[in-house]
Amino acid sequence: MIEIQFIGNANVPAVSLGGTSGSEEVDGIALRMVRRAVENVPVPAMLEGENRSLSLPVVFEGEQQR
Repeated sequence: MIEIQFIGNANVPAVSLGGTSGSEEVDGIALRMVRRAVENVPVPAMLEGENRSLSLPVVFEGEQQR
């Protein structure tokens, strides 16, 4: 679970780990993916100046390779 926090007039929301997958590698990949995404998308006008948070489940699908 990834937490996205819209804080006041910040241009980029804060992104943090809200719950672990049990794998540091997977958690790190999810955090980097979401951080890159929010850096490239403007904060919606309706959230400007607001303090809100969003919990975002991230699911990776596909065959695991070992």
